[in-house]
Amino acid sequence: AAAGSDEDDAPGTSISDVRATDRVRRRGDSQAYVSLLVSLSRQQSLPAYVISTMRTDFLGDCDRFAGLPELINRAGYLVPRLTRKQLRETIEGPARLKQVRVAPRLVDYVLNAVGDRSDMLPILQHAMHRTWETWMADGSSGPLDQSHLQKAGGLQRALSVEADALIASFDAEMVGRVFKRLTRSDLHERRVRRPTRRSDLFAVAAAPEADVQRLLDLLSAEGTNFLYGSADGKPDDPRYDISHESLIRQWERLRVWIDEERELVKWYTELCEKAARLRDNGEFDELSLLAMRRQKKRFQQSAVNAVWASRYDDELPATWTDVQRYLARNRRRRWRLRATYGLAAVAVLAAVMLFNQRLAEAAARSRELRLLAALDRLIDTDPTYAGRLAVEIPIDRIGGHSVLAVLDRLE
Repeated sequence: AAAGSDEDDAPGTSISDVRATDRVRRRGDSQAYVSLLVSLSRQQSLPAYVISTMRTDFLGDCDRFAGLPELINRAGYLVPRLTRKQLRETIEGPARLKQVRVAPRLVDYVLNAVGDRSDMLPILQHAMHRTWETWMADGSSGPLDQSHLQKAGGLQRALSVEADALIASFDAEMVGRVFKRLTRSDLHERRVRRPTRRSDLFAVAAAPEADVQRLLDLLSAEGTNFLYGSADGKPDDPRYDISHESLIRQWERLRVWIDEERELVKWYTELCEKAARLRDNGEFDELSLLAMRRQKKRFQQSAVNAVWASRYDDELPATWTDVQRYLARNRRRRWRLRATYGLAAVAVLAAVMLFNQRLAEAAARSRELRLLAALDRLIDTDPTYAGRLAVEIPIDRIGGHSVLAVLDRLE
């Protein structure tokens, strides 16, 4: 991120103002860069030419920059797809250099599977490379055949099978955190690459740096080339990138990781919006107890931390510190609310117990009155029986089982 100017740190300037200023500065830098390319392409005093490449699904984003759409319209060139004849040469040519034949049925199968899809060339290249390795491992003297391709994982899954095999000896959670940092979903929810410094990968991996480096070395080794690293001005902290978007499209596990990250960002964005309202306006949007438990569980399971959150600082209205402050205040409010609920529950329980005690006392008093009335009647009508009863059940034990026993005898 570009460093803030002195006025950004002036008293009374909020963090959101600093972040907004930085975003404006970044847009200005991008516009200046594009303007330089456009001007360089138009000048005639220097023997300089400008060649820029991009994926066609990003052409729509070019209208953000003045002069760039017009330049593309004048000099744009769409790379055409390979014809069926050219695809056949792509399949058979490399093997022919090694004096090895490719079975016609394998060629026909691959050509039909590729069809006219525009994104299959990298997949074809990888699948045929894996087919060659399988053929070599089998020690076959015959041609490359469909059995070798299927053993390598097939045209559609060859890349996914190899990627899963490469990471099998690593902690899956660590690998997932690394690749979630190397990829992202853009505003249109397209899965795209995100070049990242090695130090950032170390920070988000939540694993020993030696393990992370071993993973990076394995995936960027010659013959694999899923990743590639470049010094990019910092030899001691190279920048790693995914070699081709085909890895994102074809590696099933990576697609799942990216989708998980997208959902995590959506959830974190909601927290940032709540934290920003608290920071800027003092508005407090209270979370439910259930939501609080879910937030805590997500933090623990996803290894979300300040380094992870920093990658979205330019896109969200609040920082990791703001979110932590918001959650801490929410927790304090929840504890106070729990304490209030607890005291209320104790008060209700005490009231119920007191009420039950009063009911029991009233019932006992009612039995005593009934007993005394019955004895009075018995003394008047049968003094002899009353005397015998007094001997069997002492009348002075008014209460409990004695009262019930006397009532049973009299009534």
